[in-house]
Amino acid sequence: MKIKHIKIQGYRSLDNFSINLSDYTVIVGKNNAGKSNLLSAINSFYHPKLLTINDATRNGLGDIIRSEISIKLTFDKLLDSEKQNNQKYVENNQIIVELVAKVRDEEDKIVEKLKPEHHGYIKKYDYEFSDSIESKIRELVCSETVPSQDVVRDVPILNIIAQVEAPSGRITKERWNNILTKFIDQVPGIRKIPKIVRDDDHKYQGFIGSNSAENSGRCLFIPAILNPSENLDETKQNSQIYRLVSSLMNKSIPQPLEDEFSNFVEKLNNERDSTRQDLIDRFDEELRVWDTKIDITLDKPSLENALPVAFKINFNDGVPTDLRHKGTGLQRYIFFKFLKIYNELMQDSEISLILLFEEPEAHLHPHFQREIAEIIEGLKSSLIHHYQIILTTHSPQFIDVTRMENLYRFSRLDNHCTDSENCFLDLSNINDKLKTAYFFNPHVREVFFADKVILVEGISEIQFFEYLKNQGVISFSNCSIIGMGGKQNYRYFIPILNAAKIPYCIVVDEDPYFEPHYKIKNENSLRLKRRDYLITKDILNKIDSNLGKLCVISPDFDTLIGTSKNQLSSRGKHIATNYRLKKIYTSALPDFSSKKNELETIAKKILNFETISDQSIQFPGENLWTPVDQNAVSLTEINEKYIVTKLIGAIKNWKNSIKTFTPIQAKNFLIELRKQTQTHLADLSKKFRKPLDAVSEKHKSTQTKLGNFIRKKDI
Repeated sequence: MKIKHIKIQGYRSLDNFSINLSDYTVIVGKNNAGKSNLLSAINSFYHPKLLTINDATRNGLGDIIRSEISIKLTFDKLLDSEKQNNQKYVENNQIIVELVAKVRDEEDKIVEKLKPEHHGYIKKYDYEFSDSIESKIRELVCSETVPSQDVVRDVPILNIIAQVEAPSGRITKERWNNILTKFIDQVPGIRKIPKIVRDDDHKYQGFIGSNSAENSGRCLFIPAILNPSENLDETKQNSQIYRLVSSLMNKSIPQPLEDEFSNFVEKLNNERDSTRQDLIDRFDEELRVWDTKIDITLDKPSLENALPVAFKINFNDGVPTDLRHKGTGLQRYIFFKFLKIYNELMQDSEISLILLFEEPEAHLHPHFQREIAEIIEGLKSSLIHHYQIILTTHSPQFIDVTRMENLYRFSRLDNHCTDSENCFLDLSNINDKLKTAYFFNPHVREVFFADKVILVEGISEIQFFEYLKNQGVISFSNCSIIGMGGKQNYRYFIPILNAAKIPYCIVVDEDPYFEPHYKIKNENSLRLKRRDYLITKDILNKIDSNLGKLCVISPDFDTLIGTSKNQLSSRGKHIATNYRLKKIYTSALPDFSSKKNELETIAKKILNFETISDQSIQFPGENLWTPVDQNAVSLTEINEKYIVTKLIGAIKNWKNSIKTFTPIQAKNFLIELRKQTQTHLADLSKKFRKPLDAVSEKHKSTQTKLGNFIRKKDI
């Protein structure tokens, strides 16, 4: 069984809190956001004695705000044994169980010692009646108690059913439910409406009492702050290492030995039976005045409960010692390695296991963090389909951007309670999934722990912000600044930030392709400028207006700071940008002083992008940036001479072949050449987004020149 949904009221910072859980759930958020409280709540559900009055939710004045602590879990993916042992509570292949602990008594006083109870949810019914149904029938159907025989006799149909179901005349609760069901089926005008309600009349014993793993599985909580050796103390039966080792050891008990032990216990109980009966007789004699009798039964303990495993673990790194004398990091590392071994040995296990990891990266070297992440990845992809992993982390190693539906970000609301945001994102396109996984390396995945994110095009902008930070002009400790490596890569980042609900700012070059900025004659350069400009427009359309802003540098960042093309090509962007910024900040010339103030204003505006009122802004000038309508701009005119030169160059490539042409071949060649010319011009017109008829006159002129050229060549 696995936890599908959890709803919590009145537990620490978790009040009116609910969340859906998957087989592998990762929770991130700031310190004190309530991440550990969720793990503690689940652990308390399995170990209710951990609950104390200090776990009750309080307001800002320290007053308890609820009359009870409630932790309600919905389980699905039940194993056959779990269905069998929980038949009463299974509905639609799910079980709902609630842990309730009263924190106030009937007089509204604070309870000193909590008495938590588990209650399962069962199916009951409401009823709708037609006008023809008598009031006494309505009361009888809706009553929660078993009616007397006189009441049953007053209803003929009910009396006939009762005589068949309870011929002895004694109607138990179970028999009454069967009688009532058949009665309702036979009486028109009564409609049953099913509902799932908490069974307050009975305690659910699946998580306490027998505490059988076959009933409810196991839950292991590995906290971050607790001394790791506590989890590895083999002398304590409640330590995690003891539970895992004992389950492995008991798994190896052969069935013949189990049978032999069972026979031994049965013989021993037979020997004890005379003493048992003597006790019963003596108690009955003493309790005769109370008209009360007792019964004593002898249980048959299993071999693993009767003879618990006892073991000791020593670690030899030159000197054999127990783990308490080793480093904290090694202790934690060994525990995760043991989990890996446990997973390998328990492939055929039929017991559910819920693992709660609080900051598994704690105390570990970065390389070991990566290894632990791989171990946990192995657990969640294990052949054992009964594992469920829920972990909190401050490390990017445990975040998988290709499975964003498993990621939650926790935060604190104004009332100090915890809120959660699921980062669901559909990455069904395999190319997008692979690209996203490639770009989101552990360094980039730090964005999930940032208050806000700034995405910039490349190394020049990164260098710009780092330089100003080193000058003491700006600070961005709570902000991640990530370089995209090109404008075309923004599309892999924006959906992730939208899904994670992380505020962000996109900083891009405008790259205008229209006059007066660029008077380009070169076809390829113009095409690339147009592509980049259209990408900027596409970026604006992808931004969630509730989270993101677009800051456009016009015409581009290198031009803004004054880095020349010669410097960029000779020194490289990183060095050229640093050189230019250093010159701006060390020069006493008025122009450089003005430029320094302008750059600092832009940097501060970008870092505080949440204060920008418009969704898009253009620098310099801080004006609203509006994309230009491509049909309204004046493109550079197509250069006819350039086109003709290209075509003549293609003809010259045929020069040797042309000399050998016959007149018929020459004529066919000219026809084919004109077709290719027409096609080439049409392709050019498409690239420049010009309709074909707009250059038709140039077609005629070009073909005339081509004809003259061919005649001169005596073709």
